[in-house]
Amino acid sequence: MEPELDTTFETFVAREVFSELFGFVLLNPDTLDARYAEGATGRDLLHEYTTSDEGDRVAADGVAVPMLGLPADDYTLVVRHVDAPSLLVRVTVESPGWVLSASARPLCLCGLGYLSEWNAEHPRVMRPAVPEGWYAVTIRGGTDVDDHRALELVLTPSAKRPPYTGDTNEVLELEPLDG
Repeated sequence: MEPELDTTFETFVAREVFSELFGFVLLNPDTLDARYAEGATGRDLLHEYTTSDEGDRVAADGVAVPMLGLPADDYTLVVRHVDAPSLLVRVTVESPGWVLSASARPLCLCGLGYLSEWNAEHPRVMRPAVPEGWYAVTIRGGTDVDDHRALELVLTPSAKRPPYTGDTNEVLELEPLDG
């Protein structure tokens, strides 16, 4: 019998965040830095991840969860525990199968453009805090109570690394908003 995981955390919510370069990424800055001898700061990760298989590898290794192909707009971004209530009133897309490791330092959540000269300490990089460990992640997209576009990253704790079945070529096609 596996021990119960004490991995509850406060839901992270950020409102009116622009989808820079049509997407966002949630990542672990510690495991990202560990991939490079001199760390990741200052690197053009956007170019590296979009012109090689390295982007697929960081997703499969649980370093980053990309949210791609989003309409240019302001979004409500939510990082929540699987048992916490959803903030979406309408779900139009779901993308399961992602995996993420968390360490002592908070995660990083930002628009894709911030990867072009990576700096985890940039003031516009948001820092959701979750307990250390492995998580299965489902991306859910739709609208919130104010009828704004919203993305929810639902984290399910796992005692060991969950299987990865995410698709880095998946485009999160959110329906147009009326109005």
